[in-house]
Amino acid sequence: MNVRENGTTRAETQGGERARGEAMAKKWASAALSSSSMAAVEPKSHDVVPLPNSTAHHPSINLAIPIIQQACMDCKVQALSEQDGTGQLRYLAKNVERSTGALQITLVWNGSSEDQGADKAVLDALIQNILSLTDTSPSRVTTVQVPRQHFKLHSLWVHYHAASKHDNAVFGRDSNSWKCVYGPPSIGETVEIATGENDDSSKCPYRVTLEFPPNVFRQANIDAFGRIIGVIRKRIVQFNTENIATNGKKSLLPSCVELYGGVGTIGLHLVDLTSKFVSSDENPYNVACFQKAAFALPKNLQSRVLKDFCCSLVRMQ
Repeated sequence: MNVRENGTTRAETQGGERARGEAMAKKWASAALSSSSMAAVEPKSHDVVPLPNSTAHHPSINLAIPIIQQACMDCKVQALSEQDGTGQLRYLAKNVERSTGALQITLVWNGSSEDQGADKAVLDALIQNILSLTDTSPSRVTTVQVPRQHFKLHSLWVHYHAASKHDNAVFGRDSNSWKCVYGPPSIGETVEIATGENDDSSKCPYRVTLEFPPNVFRQANIDAFGRIIGVIRKRIVQFNTENIATNGKKSLLPSCVELYGGVGTIGLHLVDLTSKFVSSDENPYNVACFQKAAFALPKNLQSRVLKDFCCSLVRMQ
């Protein structure tokens, strides 16, 4: 497992029922009354394996997991039972703002935003408990008598994703299923572009600030992904050089179409090497992130991105 900046944890009940999920991008968050465990999924299985202080995780994740685990136990949060679909907490997703070490946390809740009653009271109590145990809390007020550790919080989200939908995906895409209860709407990250070689041709001459709310795909190891982008840039530079050598200096730069481009992690780092760039993706939450990053490009490059990039992000059927 090589998750460093982000993870998702799954909820496992006291009796040991397991839920399915994505082990690499998400780590299991679980909260039972007296036996709460946060763990990952063993490769090629659905077996939940605790990973306390894992070297594969960012230190902020290792610090926060036992704190949130205790908060779940204090609030008597019930983990989802895969056998009958009862329970409250399905997963706990965590992303790290690398520049500060602050966490973007998402509670994946078994229910809808319209639910009231006992489950809502438990969720509200859990939210307040978590907020009181963060370094960003204005008051750090807590009802817990024993002093507890604190962690840095970037933002706290609730994602309502009912087990009754019979959806194995960690996140759903129903409207009104996402609620930011604290903090900014997204994490801003930049990528250092390199190939691992002493070659300036792969370097990107401008900086792209990518936006990552919790409902879009984020590469688990952004630094490693920067090397992938560097190799792509190097290949396009070679193509352009060969094209000029064959067809003369008036040769046009190539057009670029990126399928499943996400928030623009690859494509927006290639705009200077192309005459036109178009991106598409099936996740509707990517559109605003892509737009924000594209509008922040240098003025001389913005015209190369399709002007109406809301329409250029075609939802694939």
